[in-house]
Order: sequence, then structure tokens, then C-alpha cells
Amino acid sequence: MADYTYIPVAIFAALALFVPISMLVLAKLIGATPRQNPIKLENYESAESPIGVSRDITNDYLQYFPLYLGFEIVIVIILGWAAVSSSIPTAVSLGIIGISAVAFVLSSFALRISHAKENGVAYG
Repeated sequence: MADYTYIPVAIFAALALFVPISMLVLAKLIGATPRQNPIKLENYESAESPIGVSRDITNDYLQYFPLYLGFEIVIVIILGWAAVSSSIPTAVSLGIIGISAVAFVLSSFALRISHAKENGVAYG
């Protein structure tokens, strides 16, 4: 007798691909296409004449992403650990705390390196 445990997973994967793709295609086919008005596409500066283009946004906050990501990883790991900390061995708990600390330290180094690159200091 064959083992059919993967059939529901395959059906779910097919549906997970079909539903969003079909929605996007259907929206593209029957959706209204607005006329492009160049005045509506200009940037708005409180009734003043626009200066520059509307797409000259700088990525000043992008350098803080590694720190945020490390902090989020630490929070997710520690929250998960706190939920089950009474039922796991001490060695595993110390490992989870160690992984969290390493993630936070590495994200801090990434932030420091991005600040150094911004100030013109090269590493390596």
C-alpha cells in the first residue's frame, strides 16, 4: 500500500501558488487602468513649487536595519524561550541565550561597520 501523506501538502502548495497568482492576473485583466496625469505624479510640497524630482529619497535609515534585525531575532528567540523555559534543559537554555547574545553582538558590529563606511573608513 502506498503512502499518501504528501498529497495534502502538494494540494496546499498548488493552492498557495494558484490563489495569489490568479488574483493578480484577474486584477490586471479586469482592473481599471488610470490615465497617467503628469501633474498628479509630481511631488507635493505644501502649495510650493516642487524642488527636484519625487524619487530622490536617500537611504539614511538603511544602515540601522542590521541592528534592528538582530534585535528582532533576539526578541523572537527570547520570547519563544520564555514560553517553554521551564520544560527545557539548562544547557539548551544557555545555548538559546548565547545565540541571542551572538546575534545582538553581530548586529552591533554591522551597525558600527556601516557607520565607518559612511565616514569613509574602510575595513579589510
